[in-house]
Amino acid sequence: MGQRPSFTRKSGWRDLARESRTDLAQLCGSLFLLIAGADALDARLAHANSVTPAKATVRD
Repeated sequence: MGQRPSFTRKSGWRDLARESRTDLAQLCGSLFLLIAGADALDARLAHANSVTPAKATVRD
């Protein structure tokens, strides 16, 4: 529906890189999940949340 192209002859390499930054981040995230699998990410998050704080001692 008539969207403007991201890269034209008048714009430079910097404009193209800025426009494609989100696409590159999504590609990197997809490659990580494809290689490592979603279970690896879940395991890391579960380990980070399961760290128990030191027990406080109660003095009378």
